[in-house]
Amino acid sequence: VCLDWKSALAHLSLHVQGRISRLVGQIVAASQQWRIHRTTRCLHPPLGGGYSVGAIGSSVCREARDGACVGYAEEDKTDKASAGIIRAGAEETPTCEAVTDSNAVSTKCAQNKCDVTIGGNPYCSQCSTAAEFPINGVCTTTIDGNTCTTGGVCTQCKDGYFLHKGGCYKKGEEPGSLICKDATGTAGKCQACADGYFKNSDTAATTDSCVACGDENCATCTVGAEQQKCSKCKTTGTKTYLKGDAGAGTCVTEAECTTNNDHYTDSSDTSSLVCKACSTIVGCSTCSSGTACTKCTDENYLKTVSGVTTCVTDCGEGYFKHTATDSSLKTCQSCSGTNNNLDPAGAGVAGCAACTYDSAKVTCTKCGTGKYLKSDGTCADSCTANTEFVKNDPTNGNKCVSCGDQTDGVAGCSECSLLPSASRSSATLIKCTKCGNSKYLKEGTCADKAECTGTTFPKEDNSNGNKCVPCNDSTNGGVADCTACALTTDSSRTTLVTCSACSGNKIVKTADGATSCIDESACNNGFFVKESGGSKTCEACDSTCKTCSGAATQCTSCNPDKPYLKKTQSTNQTGTCTTEQECTNDNTHYADDADPKTCKACAEGTFEGCETCEKSTEGAVACKTCGPQKKIRPDKKGCIDASPPDVSTEKSGVCECVEGYTLEGGNCASSSANKSGLSTGAIVGISVAAVVACPVPLTGYLPLYDEQSKQSYYC
Repeated sequence: VCLDWKSALAHLSLHVQGRISRLVGQIVAASQQWRIHRTTRCLHPPLGGGYSVGAIGSSVCREARDGACVGYAEEDKTDKASAGIIRAGAEETPTCEAVTDSNAVSTKCAQNKCDVTIGGNPYCSQCSTAAEFPINGVCTTTIDGNTCTTGGVCTQCKDGYFLHKGGCYKKGEEPGSLICKDATGTAGKCQACADGYFKNSDTAATTDSCVACGDENCATCTVGAEQQKCSKCKTTGTKTYLKGDAGAGTCVTEAECTTNNDHYTDSSDTSSLVCKACSTIVGCSTCSSGTACTKCTDENYLKTVSGVTTCVTDCGEGYFKHTATDSSLKTCQSCSGTNNNLDPAGAGVAGCAACTYDSAKVTCTKCGTGKYLKSDGTCADSCTANTEFVKNDPTNGNKCVSCGDQTDGVAGCSECSLLPSASRSSATLIKCTKCGNSKYLKEGTCADKAECTGTTFPKEDNSNGNKCVPCNDSTNGGVADCTACALTTDSSRTTLVTCSACSGNKIVKTADGATSCIDESACNNGFFVKESGGSKTCEACDSTCKTCSGAATQCTSCNPDKPYLKKTQSTNQTGTCTTEQECTNDNTHYADDADPKTCKACAEGTFEGCETCEKSTEGAVACKTCGPQKKIRPDKKGCIDASPPDVSTEKSGVCECVEGYTLEGGNCASSSANKSGLSTGAIVGISVAAVVACPVPLTGYLPLYDEQSKQSYYC
């Protein structure tokens, strides 16, 4: 095909234009941000140079508004396809060809009028010939009923079309569908603009319905004072995050958003991704992707809950405040977390719901549901049997309380059991069963050994624990029915105490150093009831006594080793017990073998007046001496005032029968037969003028009374 020189030049210009367009597109795709000067020049960052805004269609700046370049040349096909600008695999062909001078060429756009960018491709806004008009951005004579009259532009579009930059674009087909989402609607107007365009507030069939946003990655935008401001980015491509306030932002990649750690990506609304400043998180100074604040302002602590970070002044229950050693970071750490790599260390407690921290250790103060706080600050599923008890507290958390806890337990207690609910009070929850630390269990409390007095006594038991045992606990060394006692010093006894008082009418009995409580009537057989200060005790008789009364040495009967009861007085029923030798040692007593054996005074009974006496080997007792003015009877069984005349005489203080009389049956009897007819035992006073019978005769004698001498005689 032969071309004239003008056509050849135009073809060459178009070829060069395409090459430059691809180069610029690659540079645009690699840039990180756009810098738009409000001047008559358009800056492209990577190139660092300016291009005349008037050079629209020069394959660099495709569209300018208010002195700023808002539409650039085509990008590389691969980049545009990945960005969703063109369909991947589509053949790349020029969408607009413009003449290079003022000469009109059929189907070509007027010079510098390939200034409409749709989907990244240039389209015509004015045709070079007067008979052709831009329908769907292409110069044609087929206007399909649209109002296109002069100057190569359309001024009004019919139903199914809408007006956009001097051309009529069909709804529902590309490229019109890339501008207008409204497939039907009002004739000549678009009622719903596509992403990257905003609706003209002065919508009419004779005006543009949709105005392109200044950022090709922008989905929706608003009109600013000098240029369009993006309020929402496209969800396809790489620059999907809106950075800056809505209506004044730019579209950036995730990396561009978070490069300086002063912004973070918010993807909570997948239809509108946002690059937010870290300062939008209250108290935050630096952050990372998502809503992850990484550092707060000085007065705040960084708190992360379910992946969401906030800056707070109070970490709240379940967390504790942690400040790094170098003070570079303040955080809220979980009371139950592992909290690895903290400096200083601050490992939490598993199951903990509230805690404190002292820059060295986390101390749990409340456990979570179903857990019990132990005294060592850990959380457990149950409490240790015997040494701990459960205290349920829905407000402050359930606890395992040590038996020895001074607030809820018993001070000094090492083992305990929880009281039945009916027996508990606000102050008493447990029954202590064993004390520790040298304490003694006393009526549910733990006392010092010195406190085990009065009604109790101390008992040491390394296995079951020391106790203050009640005095009446006979199974533990006490005395049955005892109400007051003291610890004995004899450790060999099974009974560990000496009882000093008994319950009821019982009295204390002491035997062989041991005490017991008995009825008073049972105090016998070697024991006697002793009364002192209004109280009674059962005491042992003296070892010589078999029985006694009133005092230990007041015997009423004697033991075999000292069988003779020596009464203190002949009329008393008590005395001391002696041997026969002890009884007769001073001859004032004699041993009477009649049952019961007694040690009798010589003057007792028939030996009246006798001071000393002795007992023959045959067992007969004879008076040896009498008191003053007394004489020994002839039968030596007593003392008399004088010897009877004529029938007896005195010899060495002893009455003897005179000659002609002999001692018979203890009497002085005549040796010859009695002439008077009296019996042999009769005694008659011969020479006494006036004799009367004595009122009380002595054994073996007939008492006579001499009226003249006023004396009694035994004849």
